[in-house]
This record gives sequence, C-alpha cells and structure tokens, in this order.
Amino acid sequence: MKDKIKVWVKLLATVVSRLVANGAGYLAGPLGHLRTRQHKRHSPRLWRRRRLGAMTLLISLVVAMGFFWYHMADERIRSHAEDALERLTGGDADIDYASLAVLKSITIEGLRIYLPDRPHEPENLIFSAREVILQHEPRSLLQKQLRLEKIIADKAELNIWYDRDRKITNLHLLNLNAPSESGPKRPVFILRNGTINYSEISDGKKNNPVTQNVSGRITPDAYSLQIYDFEFSSNKPGLFKNYSIKGSYNLENQQFTTTSQIMLEEIDPNSIPASLANWRRLYEAVRPTGQVQTISTYKPVTGHAFRISLIDARLY
Repeated sequence: MKDKIKVWVKLLATVVSRLVANGAGYLAGPLGHLRTRQHKRHSPRLWRRRRLGAMTLLISLVVAMGFFWYHMADERIRSHAEDALERLTGGDADIDYASLAVLKSITIEGLRIYLPDRPHEPENLIFSAREVILQHEPRSLLQKQLRLEKIIADKAELNIWYDRDRKITNLHLLNLNAPSESGPKRPVFILRNGTINYSEISDGKKNNPVTQNVSGRITPDAYSLQIYDFEFSSNKPGLFKNYSIKGSYNLENQQFTTTSQIMLEEIDPNSIPASLANWRRLYEAVRPTGQVQTISTYKPVTGHAFRISLIDARLY
C-alpha cells in the first residue's frame, strides 16, 4: 500500500512541477507527450484554456488520489475483509492487519473466527490462521460489499468440538446464511499446512483434543447451492500419519457426511486420547495392520452413525 501511495505522490509532484516551471505549456513524463512549440507565441485566450485544462487535470488527479486513499487504506480494507468473512462463516472475525496486495488480492496477517455473540476467548475460537490471502472481485471493493472468490489459509487451525449431551458441534452454532441463486458466487477455501483439533464434551467436561495435520480444500458443490464438498489429506505427524478424508456439509439440514481411508499400522498410539485408553492398550498389544475405510453421517436429530470396513487387516 505504501508503494502505491508513493507512486501517486510522485505523479502528482511531477504534474505540479511541470505547471510551475512551464506555465502549463505542456505536460510530460508519465502523463504523455503533450508538448508545445517553444518559439511560437499563443493568444491569451489559448493560454487561459490550456491553463484551465491543466488545472482541471490536476484537480482530477487530487480527487482520484483521495478516492483511492479513502477506499484502499489498510484500516478500511481490514473492515471490509472482516465483514466479508463474517457473512461467509457466520462467526465473529478478528483481523490483526490487512492490506491490498493487488486489485484482486488482500493479504491478512493474524485471522481469528469466534462463535458469534460470545466473548473472544480461546474456548470460543473456531478458526485461526497466521496468513490468509483473499481473492475477490475488484469492483466489489469499491461497492463496499466485498465478494470473495478464493480464500487461501496457511498454517491454520480448525477447532471442532462435539457435545454428546446436546448432540451438536460448535459448527452448528455459527449463523450461516443459506446461499441463493441471486447471491454472490461462493468462494473456494484452500488450507495449507493446517491443523484440525477435535474434542468431545460429556457431562460438561471437555476431553483433550485429538490433533491431525491436514492440507486440502473446501469447494461449492457443482449441483446444489446448499452443499459444500471438502477433501483433506495428510502425511505428517498426528493421530494418523497417512490419512485422507472426503465429505460434504449441507447448510440447509446441517447434515455432515465423510468417507476416509486410514492405514492401521500408521496410527500413532501416543496421540490416542485418554478417554480411549482401553483402545490404546489393545492397539499396542495386537499391533494391527491393514486399511480401514470409514463412512460417517451426522444429523442433528440422530447424532453420529459410523460404518467401518477392514481391508487386508491382520493382528500380531
């Protein structure tokens, strides 16, 4: 942003210096090649017209620079980005710093999404990222209604908890707005080197989260406005050392479905939560190998339903 302002100031200074030095006889440099003959005298009326034209151009440049400064200031960009992310996620967005990188891209440093209408405290934090790039429609920024096309988050964390007593997740507490045909285009979300933290609440107590490192994307479904599809994978340390998951989320009925593939021998027993201590001891005792395929469905009324299939599974 500072570089853009320097360019505008330099351009304005060039215009002023030309006007003062040459009496508005010509405008050169970055404004073009409008020159006059040096030894030809002009009538006072022509000189006044040229002077008026030069002053009009100068005023237009000042107005354009002020318009650019007003709409592209970092603080205003940060406010537009927070509003757009809150409309998209249904949560409360908090941004440390945002700036316009190019006309179609906004760079964010320090993003946090909290549950709406709650204190901005760690227990209400759903999403955070060190650096985020927002690609948007350039014209929407001037219209004060930022329309996002793609969101790229690096080193992000997604915190999900499931309340067994109430049979809800924190994602269901977001004020998500159902998209419409006449509404803005739904953006694509890309996650790089991210982390998903999953925990459960039972009898008012939350257990230690299970952590999984992932990269992937969330994309609008090609056939339904109400559905988002997602695909994540990981080959980094976590509960599963080699892991892939696909699924979808329906904004209308809040149904959540997933399919995943896990290699049994690549489960890290040290990452198994304490609430599954019996499973951890059994895993360490029998050392299973093979592939596990899971299909899960979540509905607010019935809760979770799982189906597990084993392929070439063995016990030692």
